[in-house]
Amino acid sequence: MSCMQKRKDKTTTKMTAYTDKRRNNRLQTGGYNAYMFPGCYGNWGYSNMNWGYRDWDRWSSSPTYNKRTGSGHKSVMNKPRGDFGHKETDSFVYFFRQSSPFSQWYPSEFSVDGRKFNCAEQYMMFRKAKILKCDWISEAIMSEKNPAEQKRLGRLIPKFDQKLWDSVREEIVKSATMAKYSQNKELKEHLIKTYPKTLVLASRNDKIWGIGLRSDDPEALNQETWKGKNLLGKILTEVRDELLKEAGFFERID
Repeated sequence: MSCMQKRKDKTTTKMTAYTDKRRNNRLQTGGYNAYMFPGCYGNWGYSNMNWGYRDWDRWSSSPTYNKRTGSGHKSVMNKPRGDFGHKETDSFVYFFRQSSPFSQWYPSEFSVDGRKFNCAEQYMMFRKAKILKCDWISEAIMSEKNPAEQKRLGRLIPKFDQKLWDSVREEIVKSATMAKYSQNKELKEHLIKTYPKTLVLASRNDKIWGIGLRSDDPEALNQETWKGKNLLGKILTEVRDELLKEAGFFERID
């Protein structure tokens, strides 16, 4: 190999490393769509996918995995460790990242009615498809391991009945949450440690399951100024208190 070729190969290696570093930085700061790379900021939608859905297979076959945020498909198979990205005050525990054990996308195997689920998102989307009588999508969701893809499949349900879904969604998520924490000791401990604070999904893009604000927004400190319903935070808080009640915690306090 000539000196010129060696120099060229060395330069190519450096450029590849630099490109990967830049891509990971964009993942951390939200440069890519949050739907494709959970743990980032941004709105889901076909309109803001710069590179197009047709490239999904290329990304899913060799995903970029962000170790700091837990972003990317690899996190489905490998539980994130370390910093959960939580922020606490005297009254609230704010969470947002997929690496948080309170996230619907956090890897957590549990069983309901004899069926195994790999995360709460899979259970939620499976039940959503079942209730709306779309069996082929429900089975596709069960065969899919990535929560981003599970969510996408749940949005493909034809003749979607929003009113029906709104009437059952909280019950479904609560069932998933109870199974998730009651069947996983480590996750249960994380949840119980938050007592007596209220859990808060600090997502500025989610005004249903979250508060419609980031944790560093001054308005997030006051429940009266929240922009969203915080349904997921509410359910997590309820499940935690029910688990403590089952363990006789409140009786010991009395």
